[in-house]
Amino acid sequence: MAATPSSARLSRTELLARGGKGVALLLAGSTLGELVSQAQVPATAADIDFSYPSGSFASRGSIAKLGVQLESTALGAYLGAVEGFQTDALKQRAARAAASESQHLSVFAAELGGRRIGAAFPRPLTIDRVSGVLDKFTS
Repeated sequence: MAATPSSARLSRTELLARGGKGVALLLAGSTLGELVSQAQVPATAADIDFSYPSGSFASRGSIAKLGVQLESTALGAYLGAVEGFQTDALKQRAARAAASESQHLSVFAAELGGRRIGAAFPRPLTIDRVSGVLDKFTS
């Protein structure tokens, strides 16, 4: 897949289909859009039904716990995606996004009193695992 101008976009469904079963880039549509060959129709509010568990924003600590969970999931998703792509440019993008998620994770972990930035070698997650974790946010 060749790189194209930044006007090209890719739907989440097509991104997952192109990347194969192991791809878990639920959050990456806009990040990788400039690398696809065809323009796609973006999702609208009617396409998304997302909610947070009760108490997610009740305190600074509950927000940090939610942040750790979501950032850990995103980090694993990007790491899982690296293996699923055949194109080096997409692998590089997913790896860079994973590094960014790792930095976000360290901020939330520090808020909970942690000193580490996370696991030394975070594990990639399969699309099935990522989907399972995110199920509690969808209805």
